[in-house]
Amino acid sequence: MDYLKLAEENFDNDNYKKTIEYCDKLIAKGLYLKDAYCLKAHSECYISENKDDKILEDALKNINIAIENDNNDDWLFFIKAFVFQRMKKFEDALVAINKAIHLNKDYFYYDTRGILNKSLNREKEAIGDFTLSIEMKEDTDNYNNRGELYFDLEEYSLARADFQRAVELDNKNANAWEYLGETLNYLDLFELAISAFDTAIQLEPDYDFLYYLKSRSQKSLNNYKKALISINKAIEMNPEYSNYYRQRGKLYFEWIEENTNSENTDFEKAFSFYVNQQKSEKRVLLAEKDYKKAIELDDENILAYWYLFEVYQYRKDYKKQAEILEKLEKINSDNETVYSSRGFVEMNLGNLEKAILYFDKYIEYDRDCANAYGNRGICYKNLEKYEEALADFDKAIEISPCAKIYEHRGKIKRQLSGENAAIEEYKKALELEPDYFAAYWNIGTCKYSQKKFEESVENYLTAYEIRVKKGKDFSQESYIERFYDSLKGLFGEKKYKKTVNICNKIIKLGIKHEKIYNLKCAAKIMLKKYEEALKACNFALNLNPDFEPAKINLKIIKQKLEM
Repeated sequence: MDYLKLAEENFDNDNYKKTIEYCDKLIAKGLYLKDAYCLKAHSECYISENKDDKILEDALKNINIAIENDNNDDWLFFIKAFVFQRMKKFEDALVAINKAIHLNKDYFYYDTRGILNKSLNREKEAIGDFTLSIEMKEDTDNYNNRGELYFDLEEYSLARADFQRAVELDNKNANAWEYLGETLNYLDLFELAISAFDTAIQLEPDYDFLYYLKSRSQKSLNNYKKALISINKAIEMNPEYSNYYRQRGKLYFEWIEENTNSENTDFEKAFSFYVNQQKSEKRVLLAEKDYKKAIELDDENILAYWYLFEVYQYRKDYKKQAEILEKLEKINSDNETVYSSRGFVEMNLGNLEKAILYFDKYIEYDRDCANAYGNRGICYKNLEKYEEALADFDKAIEISPCAKIYEHRGKIKRQLSGENAAIEEYKKALELEPDYFAAYWNIGTCKYSQKKFEESVENYLTAYEIRVKKGKDFSQESYIERFYDSLKGLFGEKKYKKTVNICNKIIKLGIKHEKIYNLKCAAKIMLKKYEEALKACNFALNLNPDFEPAKINLKIIKQKLEM
């Protein structure tokens, strides 16, 4: 019986245990010892489970016996390199592959040495080896290997060229199509990436990870429905893989609705907005469910925890956020991002002393983070520890000047040194950010305290204009009251034309309130423009029929018009 032939046939059919049986028979009979020991060692590499496997030790012993039989056979040294590679002994593997190259400068050996150099983080040497291999013989594997290294180095254009060449040499190589798709994705060529993944799927329809990759590209094109179909297919094929649920949760959470048709009526727009809101809430629930499933399958899936953290941020559920961060801290106690986020969450929960402790921890990691000093300073400010707060704000500004920090400095300076000192801080904020709403608003408040009503009103008005320009709501009663008080001060100074002018400007910005119209009415009465006063008064009463000051003004106007 030809045991060597049987051993080789079983090896070619990936039946490694059977191969070893036939090799042992050859060794027992003392036949073809070099080939038998070599083939046995090669097979043992494939059946070994990890680098400490005793099988690999046996493989090393067997290949050394084969080399003792013939130390001029380059293939034996390649197998020895392969054994060391499986053992994660890459330096020893390099010695062996160099011996193989010394005996036979084969393109395949240079490709193997490139893989070993890559494992040792010697990227330059690895690229040189892959390039030598390609120059000697173009092969799908050496292009794939060099392409993967370029991909890892984020040289995506070079990686794309290699993977493109790999699929030209062998358009049935699913691995090359997969990597080409990933590379195209990183180059933001999402349609081409999807096409590459589709080709890979045709070649390997049972490979669930390809559907996951395709879903990511579809998501990048905002094709959320198609992306959902793809990720559902991946989950159907492999329901135990945590990252698939994480990806689907991200799809639900980031789903972008198409804009409402501009020709729709106001009612249709309002109804569409309501429907989309309901859909959004449902998707948030689905996202939360998927993130929790991802964590259930892999309780160290860090990204799944962070995505779930985003859900609770969306809901402003700071207690749940704190729970997530506690779990993340247990998984990785030396995570500065956890400390920074935990500090911010504790701030929102009002646990200022606890927040300070977490910002302290973060600053130990990064002493040049302006945000950490700024947030810790805000905590000190709210605890009325003004000296500590100012010290942190000064440090934050030294690292990276920020309008918001000057705003907080202004609030402290107002407490300690009065309005003028505060105004100087707010002006510094405006130097950095000319459209900084809070700076104008706070200057308006300071000017009101100084009874400089005209300046107060002008700053409030500028703040209003900025807010409206940015499309933000400005109809809260607290804003209206503050502005109204300054306008009353201006009215009290008998600056009636200025009062009317400011009222008109604020109304033009879309702020419609009975107090504003009524004050305009009062100013018009003082200017003896009773018809115009009547119009303003009617507007006030239309907004609030029970507004008593407007009723009083209406009586005055009627009396004046009857005279």
